[in-house]
Amino acid sequence: LQDLLNAHNEIACYVAEVENKAKWQHSLEGALRSLQLQNNSLTAELARARSTRESMASSAEALNHMEALEAKVIQLEQSHATQEQLIDELRIAETKLSMVEDTVRENESRIEQLQDSVEEWRRRFEEVSQENETLHRANEEVQNLERAINEINTEKQDYYQQLGDVMEEKRQLIASRDHLFKRLNEANAHIDMLQTKLCRTTEARTMSTMRIVEMEADIRRLNAKLASLEAQAAKSDNNDEESYAAALETENAVPKEQMEGMSSSTSSSDARLLDLEKADACKPIVQAEQTNSAEKNEGVTLEPGSTANNLADSVNEMQRTIAALTEQLRIAQDTIETASRFACI
Repeated sequence: LQDLLNAHNEIACYVAEVENKAKWQHSLEGALRSLQLQNNSLTAELARARSTRESMASSAEALNHMEALEAKVIQLEQSHATQEQLIDELRIAETKLSMVEDTVRENESRIEQLQDSVEEWRRRFEEVSQENETLHRANEEVQNLERAINEINTEKQDYYQQLGDVMEEKRQLIASRDHLFKRLNEANAHIDMLQTKLCRTTEARTMSTMRIVEMEADIRRLNAKLASLEAQAAKSDNNDEESYAAALETENAVPKEQMEGMSSSTSSSDARLLDLEKADACKPIVQAEQTNSAEKNEGVTLEPGSTANNLADSVNEMQRTIAALTEQLRIAQDTIETASRFACI
């Protein structure tokens, strides 16, 4: 629609310019014709004046008339120069007019092209007019919508502010998430390491539990032997204390070896829980020694012949051995509890 209005305005300008140039050409042509008529009349008058001057050259009146005619000739020459100048201007105007005519023809062709599109623009203009009518009818609704939009824009500014805060919080959360992911990966690696260590600790705990059971059995057996030795000591004579002390020393050899083996096993479990395998490797040897000691003790006939002091020392030493084994058992249980807590962590 704007292009159509611009085209109409341009056409009107070209038409007005062409009309002005045509009027100016007509006026120049009229002036040229009047100048040509005046030139012709002046030329005829000049010829008549010359003939009159020739006929009246002898008289003074003719001389005066000749002077007047000469002045008129000068005026005519000036008019002729003016006429030539006007003719030159007319030629220039004709050149310009031809250029204008070319421009007019171009404009006419353009006008024809524009007129071809006028119908299309007119149809579009009608459609736009109908739409304008519809828009005019909906103007009140638009105003209401504008008021609503202003309110929405105000709310939108608030939402933008909130969105900026949320985005900042989101960036912080993303940074925290990345940091937590890094920490999580480190924790997963640590968990894998702890799980591996837990498996080892569980195996060591199982082995320690088995060793504790064996130690408890040894303690019960030693307590039973201690009770039997105390009973036999009450029934023995002073003459047989020496033989009894020798048998008691043979009996104490096995608990000492067991105490040394279990002490080294408990110390290694308390350090890293990794030397239990070495202790397990030594277990058959200790059991073999215990079996041999038991067989020797079965073959020994305890004859009372030691002194009462040696018997009391042997009993005290046996009690100390039992106390040491009990302490080792407690240390092993503490080690297992520590390993369990470490596995839970």
